[in-house]
Amino acid sequence: MTERLLSSVKDFTSIQAKTIEGGQKELKTTISNLQMELQEKEIQKDRICVELVSQIKEAKAATKSHLQDLQSAKVHLHDLEKRLQSVEEERYTLEQKVKDLQDGEAALRYSEDRVRSLNDVLAAKDQWQFF
Repeated sequence: MTERLLSSVKDFTSIQAKTIEGGQKELKTTISNLQMELQEKEIQKDRICVELVSQIKEAKAATKSHLQDLQSAKVHLHDLEKRLQSVEEERYTLEQKVKDLQDGEAALRYSEDRVRSLNDVLAAKDQWQFF
């Protein structure tokens, strides 16, 4: 009976050792799988970081370019505003000249009419002197 009991204990110990060994192998496999998954996640994270850095650099470059375009457009707008002001001042000056010329033309017509009238009066006087 002792041998049986000893054999049973040995069998039990052997089964327990195999169970523990199987559990350890399963645990090692799970740990290994989790480590591989973690490495994959790290690689994905690194790729995402590199892509984000690239996108940020592109966005900064685009922002800088758009800012330069905006500054250039502002300078161009300012130049056009100056040109417009100059053209408006020139237009005002030309309008004044036209007005002065129109006033001069009116004065000239008045003077011409006055000269004709005086010529008519002279001609009429000359006709009266002959009679």
